[in-house]
Amino acid sequence: MKKLTSSSLHPSLTWLTVFLPVLSYFIITRLRDSRLAGKSIGKLVQSNLVVENNNNDSIVLQDIFYLEKQTNNKKQQQDEDETSYSDENNTNSISPLKYALHLVLTERLDSVIDTIWRHDEEIGRGYLLVSQSSSVGRIWRWEVGGGPITIGRTLHMEPSGCRSKSYCIPGENLQYGSGAIALDFSTSTTGDNSLDGQLVVSEWGEKRIVRMETSGARTPLIINVPSLCSDKERRLYKPHDMIYTAFGHLIIADYDTECNASGLYYLENAMTGIDPLPSMLESRYAHDWNTTQNHKNIVQILYSSDNKLKSIGGLLLDASWTGLYALVRRENNTIQLLHLSFNNDDDDDEQSLWNGQTPDIIYQWNNTEENYPGSIVMDHKGTFFIGIQQSIVVMKNKQIIASLPFGNSTTTTAVVTSLTIGEDGYLYATTNENHLMRILIRTKPMKLPTNLIPK
Repeated sequence: MKKLTSSSLHPSLTWLTVFLPVLSYFIITRLRDSRLAGKSIGKLVQSNLVVENNNNDSIVLQDIFYLEKQTNNKKQQQDEDETSYSDENNTNSISPLKYALHLVLTERLDSVIDTIWRHDEEIGRGYLLVSQSSSVGRIWRWEVGGGPITIGRTLHMEPSGCRSKSYCIPGENLQYGSGAIALDFSTSTTGDNSLDGQLVVSEWGEKRIVRMETSGARTPLIINVPSLCSDKERRLYKPHDMIYTAFGHLIIADYDTECNASGLYYLENAMTGIDPLPSMLESRYAHDWNTTQNHKNIVQILYSSDNKLKSIGGLLLDASWTGLYALVRRENNTIQLLHLSFNNDDDDDEQSLWNGQTPDIIYQWNNTEENYPGSIVMDHKGTFFIGIQQSIVVMKNKQIIASLPFGNSTTTTAVVTSLTIGEDGYLYATTNENHLMRILIRTKPMKLPTNLIPK
């Protein structure tokens, strides 16, 4: 049989010599990927859910996780394993996961503070951004490409927290990098996706929060905030988390070193009330600013407490967008999940965003040993995922229904620093030991409406 070559083909069919091998490769790798869908790369961390004693938990969990279909042999092994989780006061059971929690990245991550998912309309998919506070800071980009090969980690921004010597002197062992990150979704390229927009970065080294403009300029949004124990203002310290509300207000959690306490602050109309700096040259001049120069609203205290908040972890809007969840650590070594209701009186310009009512305590963990309260994220069905006590806790209707322990698989001191649900179907988690983990889930990230922002 004559070998098929480009010279033996009619000139109009020469393109087939390139197209057919590429098509075959694409089909074969896509078939392989479909069989491996949901199976992560990296070290196995946890392949079992610890299920709380609740008759409806297994039904609810099937809508959240991919659970393994159990054979009789597996059921017998599970019954044997359950003895290690049971005592007089604990009747938790184990439910095997079809797709387990895996480590996907452990190298070159240092002092990870925050992660967010960002959609890119140009490439038709999204990626995870990982904010690193060590040295002058880096923001990493982690993604899986549209082809058979995982793109993995690439450098998205460096430096991310220290670009001048106005407030920081770069050093390997100093945290002058970036902390909390968020997206200004008023600049979404599609106009209807709150996971798209310009990146907003908390620069720990420069002690400010800036918006990254398309020109490359960095527009300062917040520089000073009110003191928690005096009538003075202070320079921003190190925000660990920040979020935008559906109405364009920016809420941050920051520590007041003079008062030895943490508080929540907010800036009204942070999306539309601040004009972008016109150039990178103007951006360089802004390093010497002591206050923002183009916003009529000042930063206000949203919430602080007489029982001083040692630290504040995750921030999360509720499903109705009219309130805020905050994971806080008290001085008495308790961690609380609080809910604060927003003020709905739009006619009262003098009233705080918070309605002033005592926050509801949704859940409380006593005698905790962690110095940092962890992180929290919600899916589109209202399920909470909370990073606390060397595990990822699953909460529904104010009740803990399951947990994913990982302490014994990494080390017993690992604490979750951020949680993010991606459009790719994965729940991502980072730890203070510089691990990036993920697990495939059935639910989607919660998105905010984009048509409520004042023009």
